[in-house]
Amino acid sequence: TVPVSSAADVDAVVRAADAAWRGWAARPLAERADLVRTAADALDAATVEALATVLARELGKPLPDARGEIGFAAVWLRWCADHADEALAQEEVDDEAGRLLVRRVPFGVVAAVTPWNAPVILSMLKVAPALVAGNAVVVKPSPFAPVAITAVVDALRVALPDPDLVSVVHGGPATGEALVGHRLVRKVAFTGGDVVARAIGAVAAEAITPTVMELGGNDAAVFLDDAPVFAAEDPVVREAAYDRIVTATFATSGQVCMASKRLYVPADRLEEFAAGFRAAADRVVRLGDPLVPGVTVGPVVSRAARDRLEALAAASADLGGEVIEVGTVDPSLDAEGYFVRPRLVVGLADDAPLVCDEQFGPIVPLQGY
Repeated sequence: TVPVSSAADVDAVVRAADAAWRGWAARPLAERADLVRTAADALDAATVEALATVLARELGKPLPDARGEIGFAAVWLRWCADHADEALAQEEVDDEAGRLLVRRVPFGVVAAVTPWNAPVILSMLKVAPALVAGNAVVVKPSPFAPVAITAVVDALRVALPDPDLVSVVHGGPATGEALVGHRLVRKVAFTGGDVVARAIGAVAAEAITPTVMELGGNDAAVFLDDAPVFAAEDPVVREAAYDRIVTATFATSGQVCMASKRLYVPADRLEEFAAGFRAAADRVVRLGDPLVPGVTVGPVVSRAARDRLEALAAASADLGGEVIEVGTVDPSLDAEGYFVRPRLVVGLADDAPLVCDEQFGPIVPLQGY
């Protein structure tokens, strides 16, 4: 469990962050970078393993992927510290048009509103550069995956000279609105869907607060005749290419903004591609408990997500699509969980919902062109 942050709680956290960033920004850049590297050391191997298990349990991400996500936090903190001089360097242009001096200074308090599908990575992508640049950051994670990122923030808070430089608040839309609309928040960084993005944009616009948004999309993977899946002479190379596209489609149960959401191949290679994709899925995809070794696809995030995806698969069949279950199922699978069997759907019209709308799950349409 985590506490829900009221508007008063958010106000207190933001005010503390506003008091903390000024002293932090006054430190020399090299000193800030060293302190961020020290904070990264708090995410040691033992911490990574413990938090990876937490992330796998709260989100359903397979344990190896969860380890990679937690480990990324420390790697990214160090990378930003190592490249601070380059990224934050002052620029000067002096030519016949005049003299221009560009200085990079911190905003102050940055709000980081992050989703559930990669809560640590997508929070650290915001926290690390903002922190190195001299800001304080308040993270509001998704209520669907709040625990692991809170533990990461807590580890950083202990290691930094002022714990209020990085904070976390919890809750739904009301908490997010209180954070984004706070008068002391000077920049908003958001990753998520377009519905929440519009709400955040509207609130931020009231104070003309700068925003950075990374949103989802119904990404298409388009294969030409000379793609390695078709043209590679070595069958091992062809199989590896199919393995990569299957992984790119079903990682985190397809709940990734940059996953392959639609597959397009020449119409006369449709059957060939479907056979290669199914064979690769047998090699790469094992559905099951994310803590079980060998499992590569865990459950989806919630009952609502599972029900929506199953309804989408049923609707695709009703519209004439051939719905093909792919991959294998681990024998230990608990059928009561929010598991969605990965599927490939062939033969849909281009205006079918599975083709037009981002499915955000392990069901992918294969279209011939």
